[in-house]
Amino acid sequence: MQPSVLHIELRALPEGVHEHAVRPSAEELEVDPALFSDIAVDLTLDHQEDRLLVHYEVSATAHLECDRTLEPFEQALEATDTAFFGLASVVGSADQDRTFVLDPDAEVVDLTQPVRDALVLALPVRRIAPGNEDLDIQTQFGTPASADEAIDPRWAALKKLKFDDNDAS
Repeated sequence: MQPSVLHIELRALPEGVHEHAVRPSAEELEVDPALFSDIAVDLTLDHQEDRLLVHYEVSATAHLECDRTLEPFEQALEATDTAFFGLASVVGSADQDRTFVLDPDAEVVDLTQPVRDALVLALPVRRIAPGNEDLDIQTQFGTPASADEAIDPRWAALKKLKFDDNDAS
């Protein structure tokens, strides 16, 4: 296991509440460096004998492409979440979100996955650049055909499918 700024050494961590601020790289979080930069993580660790409660706040800059104009833009992202690590006797099962079972011999807790998940989930579904929220979106293309124009015979059969014989012109 390669050491990371998001690996917490349990044996070296005294019991009690501790605060840490780390700046992992996109590579350390295993996210696309072209998409994320300036990543910062504020950790609050509450360590007890057989458990660790971690509250984390993640911030980053996302480099996105506008869904309306295809122009690149940057957007600040923020996310907060909590993860609980404990022995199986304390946790029960790890089928709940953000609950992880610790091996009794565990020396390190890896926060990479929960922090990465929080950061990726902070990405907006609709990526609209600032100032483009009220931009009109073109919904019709070309010029509408007038009723008097002759229809290309290749399209006449398709028009029959669309309209009843009484409606077709």
